[in-house]
Amino acid sequence: NEALTLVIAFNYGGRDEIVRTARKLATAVARGELDSEAITAESFAGSLDTQGIPDPELVIRTSGELRLSN
Repeated sequence: NEALTLVIAFNYGGRDEIVRTARKLATAVARGELDSEAITAESFAGSLDTQGIPDPELVIRTSGELRLSN
C-alpha cells in the first residue's frame, strides 16, 4: 500500500531528537564542513531521525493526554 504511511513511535521524545540534530549540525559548522547559513528548515528536517517520513496528519496519544508534543 503506497497511500498510507503508518509510524508507531514507542517512547519517542521529539526534544531529544532536536537536540541531537542541532548538536550534529553545530559540530559540522565548527569543523568547517557546513556553512551556518546553509541550515534551513528543510536541511534540518533532513538531518532528523524521521527524515523521509511525511509530516503526520493525525496523532493518536493512547495515554489519554491531550497534548500534541513534549
